[in-house]
Amino acid sequence: MKRLMTTTRVFWVVSFLLSSVLAMALPPKEAAAAESVTLKVYDPTGAFEVTNTFAARLDNLSGKTICEVSDVMWEADRTFPHIAKLLQNMYPTIKVISYDKFPHLDMTKDVAGLEDAVKKAGCQAVIVGNAG
Repeated sequence: MKRLMTTTRVFWVVSFLLSSVLAMALPPKEAAAAESVTLKVYDPTGAFEVTNTFAARLDNLSGKTICEVSDVMWEADRTFPHIAKLLQNMYPTIKVISYDKFPHLDMTKDVAGLEDAVKKAGCQAVIVGNAG
């Protein structure tokens, strides 16, 4: 997750620097006379196709129990309460079980007991992480 954040930052810094260099390379009167240029910009964050989902998607969240699970990588204490409030405003009958009711995990290593904890809590949907 940190690598994705770093890659995204690098992308924006490189994009800014490239546009600044291009803007300074041609003075305004020469820019008008210059031929058009086509630039290809690639998103370094990449993309992938989801071919195997973990569970069937819910048609509706009304009346469901939603659990928040955090890896404590990015200020869950600031964002999860807002996410819960937004969901409860949209679906007044849902039950949100806060991230602080579950163990904080390193999502790359400590997921063994997560499935059991989520099932035991009666979760029908899980929000894993909150930013990145």
